This record gives sequence, C-alpha cells and structure tokens, in this order.
Amino acid sequence: MKYIKNNKAITLIELVLTITIFSLYFVSLLTFISYFITLSKESDEKMEANNLAIDLIEKERLSDNKENFSTTIDEFKVDVNIKKIPRENINLSNLYQIVVKIKKDNILVYEIKSVKIIN
Repeated sequence: MKYIKNNKAITLIELVLTITIFSLYFVSLLTFISYFITLSKESDEKMEANNLAIDLIEKERLSDNKENFSTTIDEFKVDVNIKKIPRENINLSNLYQIVVKIKKDNILVYEIKSVKIIN
C-alpha cells in the first residue's frame, strides 16, 4: 500500500490561521476608518462654528448694539458679549470689545474676539 502525498489540500490549522490574520487586518482597518470619520465630523463642526462666529462678528461690528445676548443657531449655543474697553487703555472713548463663543453640548467649539466703535 502506497501513501499518496497531497500538498494541494488545506489543513484546518492553515484555514484558522488565515481567518485570524484577515480578521485582525480588517479590525485594524475598521478602527482607522471610524477614527477618520469621527475626525472629519469634528472638523466639519468646527468649520461650521467658525463660519457662524465670523458672520456674527461682522453683523455686530456693523450694528449699534451694546447688549450681551445668547441664542441658539442650529445645534450651536451662541453667546455674544459686548463690553466697553476702559478709556485709560486706549485713546478712543467709544470702543467696545465683542466676544462670540460658540458651544455645542456645553463644550466650547470656537471663540472669536473683535472690536467696534459705537458713537
């Protein structure tokens, strides 16, 4: 009786090792993909908050408003603080500082400062 050697067949151990290696590869790949999706979402959120803050700063600089206010725009909570800059710090008497803070879920996403003159 002759023993026939067949090298073409896959053993169970080779199959299990192959599945394990591919599983580890795909798990690490999925981890990177989920990280980049989260990073992209945060970046989009900051960009949207930045655009919103710049729009509000420009509107406030053109207005004669001297009052602080808070509002909600989309999913962002917006705080606008306007305070007079003391005269001893600068030569202009009607100079005000505008601070716009954009928050989402009570976490500061973006803050921008500017100044304006109100007659």
